[in-house]
Amino acid sequence: RDPVGKGELAHPLNMSLPPDYRALLEEVLDPVGLERYQSCLSLEPLRAGWRLPWKLMAQHLYEFPVLPRHKDSFLIPKGFQPGKDPAWHAGVYYCQEPSALHSLQELLRQSSLPQTFSRVIDLCAAPGGKTLLIKTILQKNGILIANEVDLKRSRVLWENLERAGALDVIQCSLSPNTLATRLPGWAELVWVDAPCSGEALFRRIPQSLQEWNIKDVLACASRQKKILNSAIHLLDEGGVLVYSTCTFNSHENEGVIEDFLSENGGLKLISTQRFWPHRHEGEGQFIAIFQNTSRHCKGGEISEWDMCRKSSKLKAMRSFTSKLAEGEIFSRGDKIYFYPQSHINFKIREFNRGILVGRIKSGKKTIEIPTHALAMMLQSTEDIPSLDLSKEEAMLYIRGHELPSSVQDSGWILLTFQGQGLGWGKVVGSRLKNHYPRARSEEHTSELQSQFRISYAVFCLKKK
Repeated sequence: RDPVGKGELAHPLNMSLPPDYRALLEEVLDPVGLERYQSCLSLEPLRAGWRLPWKLMAQHLYEFPVLPRHKDSFLIPKGFQPGKDPAWHAGVYYCQEPSALHSLQELLRQSSLPQTFSRVIDLCAAPGGKTLLIKTILQKNGILIANEVDLKRSRVLWENLERAGALDVIQCSLSPNTLATRLPGWAELVWVDAPCSGEALFRRIPQSLQEWNIKDVLACASRQKKILNSAIHLLDEGGVLVYSTCTFNSHENEGVIEDFLSENGGLKLISTQRFWPHRHEGEGQFIAIFQNTSRHCKGGEISEWDMCRKSSKLKAMRSFTSKLAEGEIFSRGDKIYFYPQSHINFKIREFNRGILVGRIKSGKKTIEIPTHALAMMLQSTEDIPSLDLSKEEAMLYIRGHELPSSVQDSGWILLTFQGQGLGWGKVVGSRLKNHYPRARSEEHTSELQSQFRISYAVFCLKKK
């Protein structure tokens, strides 16, 4: 039974399960549950969106069915294409697998643990959905580090955070072990959404069911233990560690937890929960929550290395950034950065701090050129020249077309969709020149959306 009654047949009934996989399922499901699980594999997977609370709401999203038990989330109707929706391009919502929403709720359900955190690390962050969820429980002026060791996936992470207007997140691409040596005992919360065998992807990628094998499961379990054994050294005393996978077998879940606890004293297991596609909305997930009760060696003071210099000029950039969070404008060569207050004293070479908000073009007259990243963090206000576009105009703009201009004053103008920043245009006479990045074209974002469906596990295993 589809838990929200929206499923449609997508694959032939009674998809056969590999014998080894069925044997593992029998360890964690009773016969009735196993039958229901196998039957649900034939249903079309749910598509859901999650409205980012720091963005303005797009009116047409009110028409979408609400996803039960999840604030600000909704079901994406069949046939609806986010890549053709200006609100998605403006970062109003993120296409989020519903099971990820369950994981955050499971953390917040623990009354013995804090509900907000000031120092947080998302250790396996790509493609970025978990990072955005974690941002909602970050304290004001807190620091959230999104780490992704694979550079290709790190690029996808950066693009998703940019679209979401969440570039106040500090990004890095370090191995968990290296990160632990740089920030020992620093974090109040570490989230490990670990690379896994991806058993929750079978409805989305049916061929992966036939490619499943026990060797990959055991290889993933070994990798997961190594990641967790690094993650524990990042925790401050009393810090919380969240371990999640998108897989169901006990080797990668209870087995990893049992070995991890036996090798690391001073950890308290708070909660475990397995979400199933035949019982809950979404494709399924496993989550375990720990609390560190021991004291780890803290690192030294954060170094004072910084190549930026504070700038008192840059009038246009100061005007554009005046509505952002508290922070400062810095320049480095021809680049202009905005540093949120929490970033200013966090100065470690491998971490990408600061938000590139503009570039300086020198000549007879110095010109400040705003970046797309800055536009994605802004909304229309009286202080910033802006023009709100219709859906048709917005899609023409995203596809690279010039638009007619009714604006009298020349210069940079923030183009918005229902008030939310979409990109920049430049008024030159009667023309509105298009400065939407080519790399964010509709064709590119359709390809990027397809990457959301590929699990970290499948990606890592194919690299072998």
